[in-house]
Amino acid sequence: MKKLFLYLLALPLAFMSCSDDSSEDFIEENQVFEKISYTSDYQQLQTYQTVVINSEKEYQDFVSKYIDELPKPSPKKSKVNFSKKSIIMVYGTSNKGIDDIEKKLEKHDNDYYIDITVIQDLTYPIMGWYVGYTVPKITNEKVNVNVRYE
Repeated sequence: MKKLFLYLLALPLAFMSCSDDSSEDFIEENQVFEKISYTSDYQQLQTYQTVVINSEKEYQDFVSKYIDELPKPSPKKSKVNFSKKSIIMVYGTSNKGIDDIEKKLEKHDNDYYIDITVIQDLTYPIMGWYVGYTVPKITNEKVNVNVRYE
């Protein structure tokens, strides 16, 4: 009886592990930016802005302009294959300190919807934040962003 129960338990697990997703459709959080930090001191950031990065040059320009935690003079090279992938970068400022950032990315039809909640605290007066995702190749029109501050 015990063996039968184990077999019945293992059967659904085998089906759950199968997937037909290709690696080109895979969406991932951009690890380069997560390893740096999701906050930085206020510099040239606006309330919030969305940028779609489609080339290594655009990536280098963005990082050197907005991410001050990287060693100078040259920023790190990306690990993204820009012929097949893009980076969606949303960045902005908080008028209070940042305790956490909750983020969610969904894809409906050909559009991406990013929902970001910046959870503030009462410490540091102005902080910059950014969230990055690596997605299959896209254009700017396909990205819809909603940012809330709590």
